[in-house]
Amino acid sequence: MRILCLSLVLLSSNLLAQSLEYPELNVTPRASERLKIEASREDDSAYSQFYAIQVSGLSSLVAGVMGMSETSKDAEDDGRDILPSVAAGIGLAWVGATYYMASSYRPYKAAYIKLSKMPYKSTRDRLTMERLAEEELHALKSMGRKMRWISAVSNLALAGAVMDTTEKESDAKMAAGVAAAFAIGSVFFPLHWEKVSDEQDQYKKRIFSPVALTPALFKDIKSNKNVMGMNLVMSF
Repeated sequence: MRILCLSLVLLSSNLLAQSLEYPELNVTPRASERLKIEASREDDSAYSQFYAIQVSGLSSLVAGVMGMSETSKDAEDDGRDILPSVAAGIGLAWVGATYYMASSYRPYKAAYIKLSKMPYKSTRDRLTMERLAEEELHALKSMGRKMRWISAVSNLALAGAVMDTTEKESDAKMAAGVAAAFAIGSVFFPLHWEKVSDEQDQYKKRIFSPVALTPALFKDIKSNKNVMGMNLVMSF
């Protein structure tokens, strides 16, 4: 009887270990399902996720336009009077690029359509699709993070250029200061792509919450006999 109980325990433990072997298949929702969910509501979040970058770019545009008419004499003498125009142009480019992406770029939908054509019958097929779906989520997160940092660095540099080339105590210099603040602030507002990827990773980690197992017999110190015990395994 003891051998039978031990065999059942070891079998159940082995089945549990096998089920946790592929967390991609046990997470809820799966990465492919998350792609489908995000693709269905992508239009709703397309414009809102870029607002921090757009505000920063718009601030650089305004500061650059104002700086064109308030350039200092020193800046004109050494050829730096072109910097406000550059600031306005790059600020406009950020606003235009993010507006274009918000209006027509649908990466979740494209990724879901591409992956939905793959076979999904065997465990190998499912595992392949889920891992590729995770790669799509992580790629969007990486792109979003890079966009935020490039936007912040470029707009901060442009704001500094406008401040350096405009007259003291001018409206353009104040506008450049505001633009610099918005540029720094955009770093602290992650894009929706980043949030989705982070949430999916958290769902996956929760599969490895503490699991109680009874995998083997233990030696009882008092009686010096083998007894069935409880083993608490903490895996992360």
